[in-house]
Amino acid sequence: MNGSVKVGVCTDLGAATKLVHRHLEHCTVMILEANHDMDMLKNGPYPWPVKQRIKSRVGHLSNEQSVEVLSKAFSEDLQEVILAHVSETNNSSEMVLKTFANMLPRHMRDGLRMTLASQHHPVDLITLF
Repeated sequence: MNGSVKVGVCTDLGAATKLVHRHLEHCTVMILEANHDMDMLKNGPYPWPVKQRIKSRVGHLSNEQSVEVLSKAFSEDLQEVILAHVSETNNSSEMVLKTFANMLPRHMRDGLRMTLASQHHPVDLITLF
């Protein structure tokens, strides 16, 4: 990169298209929705129509979909990923981190700071290098 900083915000998508992936390329910081674990959503307390909307193309990204977005948009420019919009009912910090650890290739994880955002507290200040 040329010394500039690019921040990508990727929430409330339901599905990430090729255009989304292209716009997220070469981000320095990415705020990425990891809304739900598919099993927790399926077995959770929400009514069926709400579950259908959440996992639809106009809903939210699951943990697995978020890993896919990150994998496709990853570049060496990326320094920080903030995992956001995590459902308190249909997800957990442990599930998010486990999914990313299991699915994201090691060469992408190494050197990449990943922060799990809370709905109740701000994330720490981000310092880019």
